[in-house]
Amino acid sequence: MTRTDILEELKEILSEILEVEKNEISDLVTEECTLVGGIDNDLGISSIDYIELLVSVEEKFNVVFDFELRLATIGDMIDVILKEKSEGTGNL
Repeated sequence: MTRTDILEELKEILSEILEVEKNEISDLVTEECTLVGGIDNDLGISSIDYIELLVSVEEKFNVVFDFELRLATIGDMIDVILKEKSEGTGNL
């Protein structure tokens, strides 16, 4: 699975969480897109949306995030998923 593949899957997950069509957020969701910071984050996701994103990603990619881990951007999330997949531990 490539970074691009993961990014596309994350766009799909985010469109479901934010209840918008994927094409509406597709241009906004990049690796540089911020996930944290309250209203300052690029997508405007709430802390509840963030938790829902983490849970959905865990289920989709069969990984487990440490909830103390701060993933500031979509790129950070992709890095962790790829690292986890390469190590094959299923535990982050």
